Amino acid sequence: ARRLSARAAEERGRGAALAQQVTTAAHAVAEAEEARGRSSLIAAELAYRHASLALAAAEKGAASQRRELTDARTLHSAWQAAEAVLRHRAAGDRSARVAA
Repeated sequence: ARRLSARAAEERGRGAALAQQVTTAAHAVAEAEEARGRSSLIAAELAYRHASLALAAAEKGAASQRRELTDARTLHSAWQAAEAVLRHRAAGDRSARVAA
């Protein structure tokens, strides 16, 4: 009876130690879940900021290309106008020669 009583006390001690380990592990799991959640939020924020910066860079590039296109169209129109002016001058010169 004493041996059984001693063994029961020993097993209760082991049970209490295991219960303490389980509690400690549960706290560690909860802390890890909380840390994972924070890390997930940080990763999402970084992805959002990266995308925002990429969008800003793309919009800046698009604006630059729009300005370049406008300049090219203006230059093209100027060359077309110059051709008309040169034709008009040539016609004026021919007219002056014929009149002379």
